[in-house]
Amino acid sequence: MHINWPHALINAAALWIVARLYAPDLSATRQAIALAASALAISASLAWLHPDIEWYRGLSGALHGLFFAGAATWLLTERPRSLGRLWLPALLFLGGWVKVVFEQPGAGALPRADWLGAAVVPQAHLAGAACGTALGALFAAAKARAGEQRDEQ
Repeated sequence: MHINWPHALINAAALWIVARLYAPDLSATRQAIALAASALAISASLAWLHPDIEWYRGLSGALHGLFFAGAATWLLTERPRSLGRLWLPALLFLGGWVKVVFEQPGAGALPRADWLGAAVVPQAHLAGAACGTALGALFAAAKARAGEQRDEQ
């Protein structure tokens, strides 16, 4: 469900880009797990912390979960551990968190996006980012136990 077609198309394009970006780090199954787990975490978070936002049905929060699951996995599994190889996953991870933190509204407000013609729910982005970060750490630990590292492409 989306507010309008431009919003749906932007989320579809973002899903395709993020899925391709992190394909070396997250299999299709892990990407599906990240999206589903993030959606559940967002629903629980909004129900518990922001029960007045019962109407949220967006994809952007789950996309944040997928983004951070991939960024955390890439950052934690990149080998060799050198600045030349870590700068991009570190920039994606840290830059993403800066964006999520600074977009949070005060007192549970919902900022309005004029291009959407509706309110956005950055609280869902935060819940998705937190879930994705935790999943990325778990995925990286599983890869380490299996002796895997990031695929070269």
